[in-house]
Amino acid sequence: MKSISRFDYGRNRGWFVRVRWRGRTHSKLFSDRLHGGKRKALDASVAWRDQTEADLGKPRTEAVVQADPADLGGVWRVERRGRATVWVAAWPGGRVSFSVSIHGELGAESLARQARAQGLADYYGSS
Repeated sequence: MKSISRFDYGRNRGWFVRVRWRGRTHSKLFSDRLHGGKRKALDASVAWRDQTEADLGKPRTEAVVQADPADLGGVWRVERRGRATVWVAAWPGGRVSFSVSIHGELGAESLARQARAQGLADYYGSS
């Protein structure tokens, strides 16, 4: 299950939940002992994850989102779409397009690159 992992070390046993959204991590450990067993602790961890994501406004999905190694230094997901009418910028959790007819070719591309850079900074956290 996404964002939930088993924690079995020594006397500590339970489910550890990490919800990452917009550069921040929210985490909590659900102990088997405190929740009345392994299954009840898992149920509590799933409920907490789902509620935390809802409170943060994070869309609920089991899809795993990872940065592509080719994307670490570039903007390869900024591209021209349709019949050359818009430039689209995409990043985990977001997407935006800029019209070539409104901003011009270079303006639309530049805005898309800036939007992607900002979107990645917001998602992964800026250093």
